[in-house]
Amino acid sequence: MRELIAHIVHRATLDLTAPGDRRLVDVLVDQMRLLDVAPLELRSPVDARAREAADLLRQDPSRDPADLARTVGASRRTLERRFREETALALGRWRQRAQILRAMELLSDGASVTDAGHGVGYATTSAFIAAFRRVTGATPGRFVERNGRDFAQVNP
Repeated sequence: MRELIAHIVHRATLDLTAPGDRRLVDVLVDQMRLLDVAPLELRSPVDARAREAADLLRQDPSRDPADLARTVGASRRTLERRFREETALALGRWRQRAQILRAMELLSDGASVTDAGHGVGYATTSAFIAAFRRVTGATPGRFVERNGRDFAQVNP
């Protein structure tokens, strides 16, 4: 996939009326459809308090945002504003991605779906499965089935 994208970028402009260029685009689209899980990116905020909050959430994504704000010496509103401005994600959305990424690690380490969900702060397995599917497009079980237990090697 990476090489195909590099090749297309190197070509600079594709002419979709040219059969060869059209095939390149078709192959790219076909390969994108085969991707199992959308890549999840978690940018760290620049603001010191928001960055500390992000680090704490990476360690324990089940932390309550209000408690988190008190711990780093900021109001929740300030953290919300900083996260939105500096990461393009609301604090809650950022936390949810941190939860899903941590859950992927737990699943890759052999945790059950229930244990992974509880480990990242979901009260019920069904809520965890629904959130995982909403974020990644696959259930946790399907994620493990498709990726095996080697997520940590694929996404360091």
